[in-house]
Amino acid sequence: MQYNIEFQICSLVFICILAVVFFAKNRRWTSDNIVFAKLVICTFLVVLDDFLVILAISIPSVPDFYEILFGKIYLAFMYFCMIYFFQYAIALTVNWNDDSLKIEKFKKFAFKICPILALIFSIISFCLPLYSFQNGREVYVYGPSQNLCYYFGYVLVILVPVYAFLNRKKMTVKQQLPL
Repeated sequence: MQYNIEFQICSLVFICILAVVFFAKNRRWTSDNIVFAKLVICTFLVVLDDFLVILAISIPSVPDFYEILFGKIYLAFMYFCMIYFFQYAIALTVNWNDDSLKIEKFKKFAFKICPILALIFSIISFCLPLYSFQNGREVYVYGPSQNLCYYFGYVLVILVPVYAFLNRKKMTVKQQLPL
């Protein structure tokens, strides 16, 4: 095989071990554990799809259509992974007993509106072009579809610290890990 896929194979093994350890234990299904479970499943699908993209690129007889299709599926999974990371950060820091209007609006935004936005952006990404460029063993993916995914991630990365700053007096940081 022309491309180096050891990282993806190791990632698949690691995420499988993580999933077995996480799902094998009995636990209280709190909001942060539910989001973490979604994140584990979505991360597995992202790494599996990345593996398929590399296989599609490395086998010359595979049509370019599959390379682009798997790339766009990868972007769709990335939207949901970003949403689940965003939700996980919120679930760990929000005080779930606080019923203030501002907290309720943000919880609604993070847990109801953001997944719908991820679905909408995934559909838009499927419609936008995605290109790839090979340079030896390296593959670069670019285009409006990829840029939209980056912009979506930037917005989420900015929202978490802004939320944390605005609600710093009401937040409670839980001293626990999901495993």
